[in-house]
Amino acid sequence: KARAYTIKVPLSKMQMLLSTKFEHTAEQLDKMQELRHLVESANELDISADDILLSKFLTFTGWQVERAYGALNRYYDFKLHNPDWLAHHEVHYFRDHFYQTLSKYIMPKPDKDGRVIFVSKTVDAFKTFPNYMYDIIEMDDLIFESLLLLPQAQKYGITVISDLSGTNKRFLRFASPAMAKMVNAKNDVMPFTSRIVH
Repeated sequence: KARAYTIKVPLSKMQMLLSTKFEHTAEQLDKMQELRHLVESANELDISADDILLSKFLTFTGWQVERAYGALNRYYDFKLHNPDWLAHHEVHYFRDHFYQTLSKYIMPKPDKDGRVIFVSKTVDAFKTFPNYMYDIIEMDDLIFESLLLLPQAQKYGITVISDLSGTNKRFLRFASPAMAKMVNAKNDVMPFTSRIVH
């Protein structure tokens, strides 16, 4: 006969990483309301001003409302003018990509400074997935946007470990100055408080 057990696990950094509970001071809540008002009254922004979105940009700018509003506008301008650099597919579309390449994953524990660790490996899967380079761009977008929903990532940022050992001629075809410029432009608008790349 099977028995049910309850295992009590002490709160660890891993659990903090997986937590989606945000804790804000009264002053921070006021600033979120201020930013919400700016977003909702802006004609050029047609977005949902939910708490997580507002918190993401306020944390990024040190809780300065005007700077957060500017960062939010730059972020959505980038999205408007560069649709190829955003995720267009549902997460399940990339299931085979993730399982067959094992090229992107989040480490179970953050680094010593609390940053979420994201590992990205170059794996040649161009024959299996015809649009692989654009799929990589979409997968990264999904991962980064998902991480920014977590209080831990909003507060401490991320550490990116790039394993380029699988880079070959197929990847190098895409390594143009224009591609590098777009990568930098997207990095500039992603609201991570800290991004360390190894």
